[in-house]
Amino acid sequence: ASFTDTPAEAGKYYYKVVTFDANGDGGASKAVQSAWIGKDKDLTAVKNVTANEEFFQGHFPQEPVMPGVLQIEAMAQAGGLLVLNSVEEPERWSTYFLRIDNVKFRRKVVPGDTLVFRVELLSPIRHGISSMHGFAFVGETIVMEAAFTAQIVKNK
Repeated sequence: ASFTDTPAEAGKYYYKVVTFDANGDGGASKAVQSAWIGKDKDLTAVKNVTANEEFFQGHFPQEPVMPGVLQIEAMAQAGGLLVLNSVEEPERWSTYFLRIDNVKFRRKVVPGDTLVFRVELLSPIRHGISSMHGFAFVGETIVMEAAFTAQIVKNK
């Protein structure tokens, strides 16, 4: 992922855009396709859910549903991007999740849906530890939410 400053638009959002290299790291950072980091320590990320994704072949062939664990992973990666935005040279750091709490799945996510993640910091990052809360939307409907805690560690 790379972080690029862009001119601020009117209002709260967006001043920094995160983009992904199509020849990236093999998928771990590809759970979301794009993200915007807001001025108020929040992030909005997008994941287009398509029928040709591998996990739909076994989950479930007759009625494809995006696995909840992959929704959590996508939200966690969005949160990781938000946290890494706070450090110099974010590509030299890794994010490790310590806790995921109060996960609620409210509706199935199916091929054709566009997941929009909104993640915000609950408190300032202290000693490399960050607490966040996020929602996943399809349209204006909340389909999933979770609170999570992560640690950022400089790579060796």
